Amino acid sequence: MVNTGNRGFDPDELILTKFEILEFCDRVIKKWNKHPSKNAKNILAMNP
Repeated sequence: MVNTGNRGFDPDELILTKFEILEFCDRVIKKWNKHPSKNAKNILAMNP
């Protein structure tokens, strides 16, 4: 996914597929749904 070489992790060179991005978003929304009143604004912002 990321070729770090000897430089360490560089987030600017991170390459994610559409599937990986959607999977990440689903995990975040699932976590936020554990406390929906606390995260209501975030949940609404992440849903299309």
